[in-house]
Amino acid sequence: MFDDFLNHTVDIYHGKKVPVDKGFGLTAGFRYEYGDEPDISALKCHVSVKGTGTIASSQGDPFNSYGGRVKLVVPYGTDLRVNDKVYVPELDMEFIAELPRDVQNHHRFSYIKRFDGTGEYI
Repeated sequence: MFDDFLNHTVDIYHGKKVPVDKGFGLTAGFRYEYGDEPDISALKCHVSVKGTGTIASSQGDPFNSYGGRVKLVVPYGTDLRVNDKVYVPELDMEFIAELPRDVQNHHRFSYIKRFDGTGEYI
């Protein structure tokens, strides 16, 4: 039954926290870098928007952006971490994972937010 619920796939990239160097030995916080190859590829999951998430589009220059905050459900034991990049091939979009939560040793879920690549959440 639960396997039937997992009707999407995602690729997960674990982020590596690196300091932002502003020069003269000063740092300005941290940012996350992601490898070219996913740490977890084609993971069966469920991406839920209806009732649990928001999707928005905004017109901008040079292109429109489409994003929001949605719920991601993955099998229990999946190595999903805060600030992991989650690529959803069906939408051709990247999201950033919030704090994952275990649900009664059955499955895990995390809200994922759309990230536009410029350091700003959409």
